Amino acid sequence: MQALLNKQPGFRCIRETVLTSGFFESFDRTPEHVEKGVFFEGYKNKVKHVPEWAQKEIIARKGKGIRLVFLYRRDIVRNAVGNWRKGKLEAREISRGKLRAGMGNAYDESHVPPAFPVPLEELKKELDYLRDNNKALVEFRDRLVKEGVEVLDIYYEDMLEDVEKVMKQVFTWITGSIEGYREKEQKGDVPVPVKNTSNNLRDHVVNYEEVRDFVTNNTEYTWIE
Repeated sequence: MQALLNKQPGFRCIRETVLTSGFFESFDRTPEHVEKGVFFEGYKNKVKHVPEWAQKEIIARKGKGIRLVFLYRRDIVRNAVGNWRKGKLEAREISRGKLRAGMGNAYDESHVPPAFPVPLEELKKELDYLRDNNKALVEFRDRLVKEGVEVLDIYYEDMLEDVEKVMKQVFTWITGSIEGYREKEQKGDVPVPVKNTSNNLRDHVVNYEEVRDFVTNNTEYTWIE
């Protein structure tokens, strides 16, 4: 989403970053922003990297143009398997430099690891992590809504089905209009990740039946074929 928004006029979204006391002031409107044509500036982050003081700073800026987009996953099991497989990524060259093994995303089909047997204990750790993370995400989101901060909920699976539809929704919600939106063919090449784990887990999980049975019989999650 970050890369796609950066192809829209007036947007500048920076990569995941560490929050500091002066971070939010960097987003205040300045003549430099206007000169560069930047009207919508943002960043992406994980909820675990948004400490209490930063949450209070966000709430304090409500009504001053600050908005948050929350991205969720419906299929937590595929999310967990994908996170585990990300650790199998080898070091690789990309357009902006080199990524260490197990870091970042795949940006080419050649980066995608082969199928592996997924250890059940490691899968459980990933599922437990996602359970705790999603709980914190929902609590953070509900706190912002209660305080009057504007939020938009979107889903990863919806982006896979129709990314342009979701991006138009996000663009319109942020800007207040679809006017000026650049259609896909106008954006040029956008360095977006390829899927490290497709919707068909049989392609990536050697012990597919074992994993399916474990999830079905030993976890709270629904197995989605």
